[in-house]
Amino acid sequence: MLLGIAVIVLLAVPCLLAAVAVTAGANVYARSNAVSAGRAPGALTFDADRERYVIALSSKLDGLFDGLRDGLTRTERRQRYRVFEGEQAKARCSITHPDGSMTKVRGDCQMVSETVGTSYLTVGEFDGRGGETTVACRFDPAKDLLGNVTETPLIVHEATSLRTLGWGLFAGVFLQAGAGTLLILKGTVWRRPRRT
Repeated sequence: MLLGIAVIVLLAVPCLLAAVAVTAGANVYARSNAVSAGRAPGALTFDADRERYVIALSSKLDGLFDGLRDGLTRTERRQRYRVFEGEQAKARCSITHPDGSMTKVRGDCQMVSETVGTSYLTVGEFDGRGGETTVACRFDPAKDLLGNVTETPLIVHEATSLRTLGWGLFAGVFLQAGAGTLLILKGTVWRRPRRT
């Protein structure tokens, strides 16, 4: 039983803290180093490498004092950069590659979706083919139930290996916590009574 508690406290908890830190750090790094930023509906054009890219409804992170230069109040800035969860499902993006071919992604048909509060929602991923690439995004339907046009910040950034490391650490947490729980159960509930 004590071994199970030790596994959870000494291995699973530090692994969980590391996973949270790596995942948060990966998100901040990706948003700070976006290759292109704008608004959706709209189009972003950039020079793509042969890398994996992520399209996200989010704003590019500025420096600590860069946000003060736009002249917006805190409430106005929050409204301008906030993203709502339903907008992810309505997002439709088409990627025009340098050779003229197109790839389409939808926010409601992702293999893996990433959400960070009201500031970051992924729409999809694509592989860059080297050269001028255009990402055009719109919403379907274009208006919400009140008739307001849906408009959000949009960025494209490279997929980082830190995100994969974060998911690996989360998997490690579940394995270690499961092993610790099994050891605790083996020492208590599943323990055979002693013969007298």
